[in-house]
Amino acid sequence: MGNIASVGAGRAGARRLGAGMVGAIAALALAGCGGGAPSPSGTTPASTATPASASASASATASATGLATAAPPSSAAPSAAPSAPAPAAPAPALKKFTFPDGHLSFEYPAGWTVSVAQGPTLPDGGLDSKIATVRDATGNELATVHSGMYAGGAAGPVGSRTIIEQAKVPLPDQRGQAVYAFYADTTPDGRTWYSMGIESGPLSASDTATTGGAVELPNGFLLAHVVFTDAPFGSIGAAKAWYAGPEGEQLRALFLSLAYA
Repeated sequence: MGNIASVGAGRAGARRLGAGMVGAIAALALAGCGGGAPSPSGTTPASTATPASASASASATASATGLATAAPPSSAAPSAAPSAPAPAAPAPALKKFTFPDGHLSFEYPAGWTVSVAQGPTLPDGGLDSKIATVRDATGNELATVHSGMYAGGAAGPVGSRTIIEQAKVPLPDQRGQAVYAFYADTTPDGRTWYSMGIESGPLSASDTATTGGAVELPNGFLLAHVVFTDAPFGSIGAAKAWYAGPEGEQLRALFLSLAYA
């Protein structure tokens, strides 16, 4: 596993005609007059002008002024209209899971599965909890979501923290601001640990200790994280690449869909 004009407008200048070509166009224009006497205005009568001589006169005028003229309409068949863009791929079908007490829920891809197990309890059994385990279509464990009245946690020192993404989520955190985050903690001995899920935040790059990750909700504690093996990524860049892929995006959507009722 690993972790989004100038249009150059050029106007082609008309090619200047050489002296020989100008002379040829002039001779063609005289021939088009058929030797008749010029009209009083000094122009060839419209009845004697031919399409060829008119085109030649327009070309000569364009060459003299240096302006390009529009090309005549083509007699070729019109080109086919541009094909419409391919429709966007449909969003994957989703299922919704709700914990037995009816408070916490989340959405996940239809091809994945969710199983529920008993979570930690106190000796008298008065404080209950449940753990939902999310697996992909091949049965690989991807994430766990713990909901209930009791939860454990641990913390340790952090040498440096890299936050790849962090966003507030609308969960009623009783101790702070619940956030979704994907980040990496490097311990003082140089090991890097990745975490992705829900935290009681906000988190900061200057944090010097890991968090327990527990968000306190009205019905107890929430712990929701991706299950990463030791050192799943060789670098932050590799983590970002995984995160931008299908699995990273689907897990992100799962955590952001968490809702409390």
